[in-house]
Parts: sequence; C-alpha cells; structure tokens
Amino acid sequence: MRPIAHSLRRLPVLGALVAVLALPSTAVAAGGPTADQLDAAGVHEIIVKRAPGVSAGAGAEMRASADVTFASAMRLEDTEIVRARPGRLAAALTALRADPDVV
Repeated sequence: MRPIAHSLRRLPVLGALVAVLALPSTAVAAGGPTADQLDAAGVHEIIVKRAPGVSAGAGAEMRASADVTFASAMRLEDTEIVRARPGRLAAALTALRADPDVV
C-alpha cells in the first residue's frame, strides 16, 4: 500500500489531466494548459473510460494504437490509467479521443 502522502501528491496532476480531457479542444486552447505544456511538466498519465462491454483484447488494442501502456486500474468500472511516453502525450490524447471504444 502506498503512503497517503504519495497518493496526495498525485491528485493535482490527475485532476489537471481529468480537466483537460473533459474539456473540448477549443476550451483547452482558450486558456487551459495544452497537452504539450502538460507533457513538458511531466504529466504522462491519462485516465481512460472505456465503453461498456469492451473486451480485454480490445482494451489492449486501444492502448497499442494510442501508443500508451497500462499503468493501473481504477475502482470506477471500465476505467483505467494509461501512460504515454514523454513527448507523446498530445498524440496519445488524439488517438484516444478518436477511438470509438473510449468514452
């Protein structure tokens, strides 16, 4: 089990990334951080909500096509954290947003 302090340090980073994913691209461009800015700041984790009923194999294909790796599962059903390689956050977000298996 991770110490609470470690988990609390991750909350602002994950919160910022969730905010970026929840906003349309135009809203992010209008004043929020860009994917490139987040990438440069060391944010490489993305919370992904899969469509209900997506098989494990399809989830693996989704990660491969977006060039991300599985980081951890979340308690929310059909939700996981994936990690993009440094310098690849924007491309990973674009691929995930275009994937019909991602909500």
